[in-house]
Amino acid sequence: MKLSELINQGQNILKKSNIKNANRETIIIIKHVIKIKHHEIFLNPNKEINYHEYTYILSLFKKRAKKKQIEYIFLFCVVKV
Repeated sequence: MKLSELINQGQNILKKSNIKNANRETIIIIKHVIKIKHHEIFLNPNKEINYHEYTYILSLFKKRAKKKQIEYIFLFCVVKV
């Protein structure tokens, strides 16, 4: 999956759950998992995301959609990529 597609998917998940800053939080979650800088997201939207990263990021989107605070999600997350 391409990075731009993942961003759109994350934004849709969070917006459906009425997360106020869905766009911003989508980027924060992705940056946290794949360890890239903010500007790299926008300079390289066609970057391929591997399956393990994709499924892990998707699980974080779902946790956030259930109204768990983003800080809490990151406190207990361990990346197994």
